[in-house]
Amino acid sequence: MTEASSPYSRRLAFTERMYLAGLHQDGSGLTVQFAFHGHGHLNQALVEQAVARAAKVHPGSRLVLKGYLGFSRWVANAQSPPVREIAFRLDETLPVSEQRFLDPRQGPTLEVLWAQGEGSRIVFRCLHSVMDGAGLFLFAEDVFAAFRGDQPKGVNNEWSDSEFLIDTVGKRFRANMPWNSPPVFERPDLSSSSNKSIRTRHISQKPITNLVAKISVSLTKKLGHGKTLRFMIPTDVRNYRREIRSTANLSYPLFYEVHGETTIPDLQKTIFRTLVNKDLLRLDPLELKGRWIPLFLLRWILQLLYRLQRRSGKSLWSFFISHIQFPLPKIFIAPVFETQSIEYIPAREFKFGALSIASTTFGNVQDVVVFAPENWASREDLQMIADCIQEVLSAE
Repeated sequence: MTEASSPYSRRLAFTERMYLAGLHQDGSGLTVQFAFHGHGHLNQALVEQAVARAAKVHPGSRLVLKGYLGFSRWVANAQSPPVREIAFRLDETLPVSEQRFLDPRQGPTLEVLWAQGEGSRIVFRCLHSVMDGAGLFLFAEDVFAAFRGDQPKGVNNEWSDSEFLIDTVGKRFRANMPWNSPPVFERPDLSSSSNKSIRTRHISQKPITNLVAKISVSLTKKLGHGKTLRFMIPTDVRNYRREIRSTANLSYPLFYEVHGETTIPDLQKTIFRTLVNKDLLRLDPLELKGRWIPLFLLRWILQLLYRLQRRSGKSLWSFFISHIQFPLPKIFIAPVFETQSIEYIPAREFKFGALSIASTTFGNVQDVVVFAPENWASREDLQMIADCIQEVLSAE
């Protein structure tokens, strides 16, 4: 367990530099945001106390960026993440006005929001450049431990993602992925890349198995029009080293392709084989050289790639699917707040997100959010994806 008094710093990974390059002061950019819906008896002092107690053993919740280029590091400061009470409408999980800019240089890079009343919720949000979703859930787990009066577990590791991979499988690199995955829909002729989303909820009577494979095959058969589609799923590589507790970005992409004849068992075997063989544990090709690219130049390169993507109509993947299942829902239950479901909140804008699906399973409640930049797919297109997923869920 890392105490607040212990120095904590880790090198800024190349993927984290990519996330920072897409960050804007209006609050848009790649953030990780989850809303915990439920019933509770919250107040500002109670939430502040729990967050401060968890932050003492989670230096990753207190990071600010120091240094430049290859010397850039995340360093923990002494400030606990801020806590804010928010106003909301029942049909809006997190208003855009509350999705404030998180400053990597000045901080905070993580904050906790809460709302009391009908539809009570707690929202955890952070820069993706400091944490992935699994890391944010480790912090949230200890906030709930503090709510219950239990001892927070904290973290025990300061590695960046490349340090984790090199120590686990050695220095090996991922091949460059071709930008040739075909579009699923005709792109709207709009300049805005703000995300639009469709949400669906399903109450299941039993656990749904092989959900990612079932969704991938169904989407390809119904929307692929005979094309081979590439999917990307972020995979938590902490599962290879269960002794490590870390809030760093330790999710790596797993790519696979699906065509009209692909069956669910075959795809499940492909995914399982990739995981068992640790094929996804490979460094980004630019991991070593990319750290020396100035952020302003990296931002320009991303803009150029985005324009080329728009012009060609093809991208790195056709669908992004994230699925998180919580095997122990009780870790997010406390006398002051009982979580009933957990929902992913899409970032306001992420140009390379393409067609994205974020699914969370909490108990028997399945929350699914389908989202994409509005110049990538229409709301009708998103509804078609949501309907397809709902069919998969209802068939169980």
